[in-house]
Amino acid sequence: MISSLKLNRARLSLAGRLRRCDPAQAAEHLLALLTGPMEARTLLGTRQASPAETRAVAEAAVDTFLRAYGPEEIT
Repeated sequence: MISSLKLNRARLSLAGRLRRCDPAQAAEHLLALLTGPMEARTLLGTRQASPAETRAVAEAAVDTFLRAYGPEEIT
């Protein structure tokens, strides 16, 4: 999974949609932003997360990821 995410991050970086970064590290960060909160919310798999919770976690993860790795502002 990490290698697939890494390849995707590298392509986005080369296309200018993400700032230049280590694709492996960026992929690990995105995966952690997605899985960490879900593990906590599901009590390490002892309860099911609702679709609304899953969407909220995904949206927050992508927002945080893009704040860290989004393209640099040109001023």
